[in-house]
Amino acid sequence: MSSSFSKKVRAKLQTISPIRVKEWAMHIQHCLEELDGRQLFKEYLKEGNMTSYIHVVELWQKADKAIWDNELQELINEVDDIDCNEVMQIPDDRKYEYIKTECCQILEGIHSTFIQCVNE
Repeated sequence: MSSSFSKKVRAKLQTISPIRVKEWAMHIQHCLEELDGRQLFKEYLKEGNMTSYIHVVELWQKADKAIWDNELQELINEVDDIDCNEVMQIPDDRKYEYIKTECCQILEGIHSTFIQCVNE
């Protein structure tokens, strides 16, 4: 899969320190919390035509902003593994963290493949 990285992504990877990549490798959340990590991960997903995972990353980003709106609800509906009705039953002070945790669980498998490609 790494050969499918565009020259632009490969150039960006050259600017990332190995220490940051190790932090990203520890857990998907570390990768998502950092702008460079999130952008590279999204590029990886785009280049691999992994649209369903892109929706999950976008949902994580929206939940990270902790703003409940129609866009957030639409993103929840686009992610098959998250039930909007279940989210609505969670207390407001824990909703966003729940969504982010669920997104991380969904992305965990593809995250390890991404890290392998980054390390090549």
